[in-house]
Amino acid sequence: MLQNRTPTGQEKTVQFAHTAATTAKVPVIANALAWIPMNDADADVLNAFYFEAQVSGVAKASGEAWSIGDALYWDATNKCLTRTTTSNTKCAHALAAAASSDTVSGLVFFNTFA
Repeated sequence: MLQNRTPTGQEKTVQFAHTAATTAKVPVIANALAWIPMNDADADVLNAFYFEAQVSGVAKASGEAWSIGDALYWDATNKCLTRTTTSNTKCAHALAAAASSDTVSGLVFFNTFA
């Protein structure tokens, strides 16, 4: 499960109401950008979203190995981070290497505006 690993007070958040229901800590796409909801919320209900944070434990595309600094994309269909650019939304960079057998990420710099 995604964990916020940002030093206290350094994460950046914004509040808005997403048009779809959100699940806490499962990234969503809004206006072609990836956001991490902080809480569960129904559609069209105000929620807080991370737009910049250091996170870990994010679902990772199987079979991919990552190196530090690799650009990462949110795959909204499979609900995971991937290095695959096609049909996915750029949103992060790897801060730790990941083996192809890993199912969740190590430390990642999430940035909605990456």
